[in-house]
Amino acid sequence: MDNNLSLRVLTCPDSLRQLSGEWAELCSRCPASTPFQRPEWLLPWIQAFHTRDLYVLEARDQQRLVGLAPLFLYKRPGDTILAPLGAGITDYLDWIIDPALESQVLRGFLDFLQHSDAGWDRLEMTDLPAGSALLRSGLPAQHCRQSNACPVLFIAPGAKCLTDVVPAKKRRNLINARNRARREGNVSIEIAGEAQLNELLDAMLRLHTTRWNESGKPGVLADPAVQEFHRLAAPLLLRSGVLRFYGLRFERKLIATLYALVDPQIAYCYLQGFDPRYRELSPGAQLLGAVIEDAIRDGKRAVDFLRGQEPYKYSWGARDEFTYTLQFGRRVVNSSPTMTETAA
Repeated sequence: MDNNLSLRVLTCPDSLRQLSGEWAELCSRCPASTPFQRPEWLLPWIQAFHTRDLYVLEARDQQRLVGLAPLFLYKRPGDTILAPLGAGITDYLDWIIDPALESQVLRGFLDFLQHSDAGWDRLEMTDLPAGSALLRSGLPAQHCRQSNACPVLFIAPGAKCLTDVVPAKKRRNLINARNRARREGNVSIEIAGEAQLNELLDAMLRLHTTRWNESGKPGVLADPAVQEFHRLAAPLLLRSGVLRFYGLRFERKLIATLYALVDPQIAYCYLQGFDPRYRELSPGAQLLGAVIEDAIRDGKRAVDFLRGQEPYKYSWGARDEFTYTLQFGRRVVNSSPTMTETAA
């Protein structure tokens, strides 16, 4: 381990909150990180789900924050598990490591865990993105498995409009839906600022739950803790420029919402909801079309529909990317073969 690298464990939320500025700056230096690793997402998760037994590893190089492994401990019969903060409602879970010091920080974290006195039996990292440093960690490949499909619509460099990105049939359907809505009445799409945020949040909670209730299921937003999480996280994400919250109004009434997160390269479509009484206006498609158009205009390289293989995602031209689950106990940490070598 580099002599300049120092590690410590953070076990209380106040320590993490004090770190939030440096944490956000570290995320901005890590191209592989997603909005789901940011403090504006994970700090509200800790608060809303009353998470105890935090075990967050911090790495510094000459006082500069260069790595963060946001973990917590929980017990299940026969095991104490180290798991990533954000689990359950987060599509991508990962550690945040400055790419300039990836190997040093990663080895430092793994060595630290190997000798820690936290009493953990297994580390279970679920939904790691394909670019995660942990998948290049030197851990044996038999401890890694494919997890979930995340359909992604890739935007070619130089794309100017939907014609350059979206299949012709889908473009025609979108044009027809927009024309039909305009014939029926006054329709508009907006992106929430602080003044509109609570209204769109209320609409999202109502519309998403209504949509799921149609199929006899409660939906993720039926859980009061999840609702509290979004109430806490949304203002922070909005102020940091990460949240892009779309609403579709018909005759001034919100009939659809889309909760998107953005980073410099990718727009992530996290949650949608629409009023089923306006199904014939294709409100979900209208909002997705707006997200894709904005991503093209902003020069992003992809729109990520996140986990789940719903057919509508592929109709836009998305193709599957996969997340991975990495599970191992203490004795595996010092294994010598790399993931690539073992797989080969």
